[in-house]
Amino acid sequence: MSENIGRSRAIGVIGKPHGNKGEVYVMMFTDYPKTIKKGCLLYLDKDCKREIRVRNLREIVSKGKLRTIIEFFDIDTRISVEKLRDCVLYRDFKDQPGLKNGIYWIDELAECKVYLSAGKMVGSVIEVEKLASNDNLIIKDKLKKIITVPMVEDYIEDIDIRNSKIILKKIPEYI
Repeated sequence: MSENIGRSRAIGVIGKPHGNKGEVYVMMFTDYPKTIKKGCLLYLDKDCKREIRVRNLREIVSKGKLRTIIEFFDIDTRISVEKLRDCVLYRDFKDQPGLKNGIYWIDELAECKVYLSAGKMVGSVIEVEKLASNDNLIIKDKLKKIITVPMVEDYIEDIDIRNSKIILKKIPEYI
């Protein structure tokens, strides 16, 4: 899940170097990793002051997982890229690709108010849990009780990002 902080959105964390030519593994947590391309301008700080530009990007399957390897301009040795290990990569909001109507960034759901279709308020989204099968809304109700709602058609009636509002068809039976 992309994390929205200030004027930027966190898109991944730089991991260990790959090879000797300045490439690194990046653990991507952007909702749309395919929007990061050659020449893309990223930042090493949430205030978008420390620029870093993508020279090359590729994905490989390693140990059964899809892994992203990025090479940056002006960083061409293992030693120089090692200094970036564990840095969070950010993307300025102004550089974000536009999303089609009805599509949203997962972090935009944080703090949305959640209602039943009858109008009764359930609580507020505090987190979105990403699972292999589907994402879950983690909601805190008025009594500070945690409610987990799968983000599937059976439960979600409408998501209105503009008004920070989510309408549920129903609450899961097991609650």
